[in-house]
Amino acid sequence: AVGAAGFYVLVAGPVLTGQRAAPFRGLSQRLEAGSVRLGLGGVVLFVAASIGQLGLQAAKIDVGPGTVITGTDWGQLWLSRVILGLVLGIGLAGVLRWGQDKQVGVWLRWGTLVVGLGMLVPFSLASHGAALSEAKNAAVFSDYLHLAATALWVGGLVHLALISVSLFKGTSESQRTAVLSRIVPRFSVLAVLSVGIVVVTGLYAAWAQVSSLGATTTPYGWTLVAKTVLVAPLLLLGAMNLFFTSPRLKNGQDGAKWLRRFVAGEVVLAVLVLLAVGYLTSLEPARQTAAREAQRADASYEDNVQGTHVVIAVSPGAVGPNEVNVMIRNHLGLPITNADSVRARITFLGQDLGSEFETLSNVGGGLYSLNSANLSLAGEWQLEVVVSRPDAFDARVAFRFEVGTGGGVPASTEPSGEIGSLLLGVELALVALVLLGLGMPMGALRSRMGTAFIGVGLVLFFTGGFFALNADVGDTGDTALTNPILPDAVSIARGEELYMQSCTTCHGVTGLGDGPAAAGLQPPPLDLTIHVPLHPDRALFGFIKNGVPGTAMPVWGESLSDEDIWHLVNYLRTIPEQAQQVR
Repeated sequence: AVGAAGFYVLVAGPVLTGQRAAPFRGLSQRLEAGSVRLGLGGVVLFVAASIGQLGLQAAKIDVGPGTVITGTDWGQLWLSRVILGLVLGIGLAGVLRWGQDKQVGVWLRWGTLVVGLGMLVPFSLASHGAALSEAKNAAVFSDYLHLAATALWVGGLVHLALISVSLFKGTSESQRTAVLSRIVPRFSVLAVLSVGIVVVTGLYAAWAQVSSLGATTTPYGWTLVAKTVLVAPLLLLGAMNLFFTSPRLKNGQDGAKWLRRFVAGEVVLAVLVLLAVGYLTSLEPARQTAAREAQRADASYEDNVQGTHVVIAVSPGAVGPNEVNVMIRNHLGLPITNADSVRARITFLGQDLGSEFETLSNVGGGLYSLNSANLSLAGEWQLEVVVSRPDAFDARVAFRFEVGTGGGVPASTEPSGEIGSLLLGVELALVALVLLGLGMPMGALRSRMGTAFIGVGLVLFFTGGFFALNADVGDTGDTALTNPILPDAVSIARGEELYMQSCTTCHGVTGLGDGPAAAGLQPPPLDLTIHVPLHPDRALFGFIKNGVPGTAMPVWGESLSDEDIWHLVNYLRTIPEQAQQVR
């Protein structure tokens, strides 16, 4: 339906009604009428399918269709696109009735094209891209460009096939060749531009909805691969029309027959691509599927430390109440039932919410459990477990895992808004290069079409540059609070070694600020058992690396690496815990 307006306004109309095409003006009305009727058939199919879709949606949520329309965002978008589809149908019918009137016909054709392109907006507003949070606007805009380019390209292909067939009825070979030799190159320009936009925006959608190579093994990923495989021969047939058929049409050879064959093949492949796209819209995005599967694996951990075999599981690994189960065995594989204590600390890494160690209950048989673990936010969490035994050294393990919403989808699968803006800028710049590349062979600034392509291309190029340059992809947000090194036994041991070498002189062995050099310092060294819990990891890292102005705390960044400072931060976190055990 959109292709009917686009094809005649942008391709066939200027050829069939132009001054140079005067001998073929008799064909104009017949060919346009065929395209318009095909477009009206598309509108009828669209409205019928939309009604069926509304019924399915109502049945899915078990309410009436009227409630879906008036009470849901999806229903409002459904209503707006159906109304625009009906207006598109009225416009096409108007073209059929008054299209031969020069003034009215021009307004009707352009108005129909604008309405048709507008009808695609609600589709993008209800797409997978619209479900994103940070990158929503960029994803919706990219999705719209993808839809519009596809409508003009694939829709135009269907109408080109119709014209090719119609020209074989009641026209001479010279007439067919003369018309097609002008229509095909003009459509090729539209097709190349559309294909360029489809490829670029398709890559953006793949980033937003697949995100990683591993996610291609999901149903969404495999369907996307199948769609890509179908697009490849479609592009090949288009190239054959451009480089093989067009020259034969200009030379008066049998190009019309080849054109009809190639276009028919393109239409069949395009229908298969659209079927794949329809299936894609019914699937969960690959990034969510892959993340949920990864989460199930990451919510458990197993390690051997100081002769203690520790197995940890967090269930269900979603926002809300969770249970932490720790199974401990000795080096012989026998359950440890006499542990002095098994303690766990759960820390949210997205922001500083504070955290404390809690003691797990001894369930029996080497199993220790904590039922009151409340994971309040979606994102990345860290779990530390310390096992104290009367007959062995303490065992300390730590691991990180993703927590999703009720559906178990981790929040970190959301594409970054800043990276989305950067890629949107790159996307616009690439589309601009396609426009500039098409504008040059059209005469560049010496022709109206060349000037239009170059002008729009330059605007898009500078707009894309603005988005790309203003995307702060280096901003890590609240996650900068996160220590990149896990507080496991190895890290704690390294941090303790560094503390004893560099910090005890002032802060003392136990961190109370009573080291041998503390006397006479103004202000006196801080009591770490009190002050460490008051600061996030990033702040502690900064105090150590850059020193504290106005105090005796020196700059350690010149003698310690960042990695060692993070190890030291991990050890500092254990000092308040050790002091509490002594008390």
